[in-house]
Amino acid sequence: MGIHPNTLYRWVKQFSDKPEAAFPGKGYLVSSEAETIRGGKLKRENERLKMERDILKKAHGPSFPATRSNFSVYEHHRSEFPIL
Repeated sequence: MGIHPNTLYRWVKQFSDKPEAAFPGKGYLVSSEAETIRGGKLKRENERLKMERDILKKAHGPSFPATRSNFSVYEHHRSEFPIL
């Protein structure tokens, strides 16, 4: 069938434990609460990382060596990048 034995075993066990909830999606994916929460966390982290990346781009440019004066760029854009 092309299904790993462990997957088949898990499905049988889930059906045995709660037969009424065995196939909740009726052919469609059902997003669980945990996936929704995790997705929200990942989205927030992604936004934070994008802001950090943008700060570094403005501070360093393509190949500008890091110096103490680069932090002045952050100070100048502090309201734009509230994460630091």
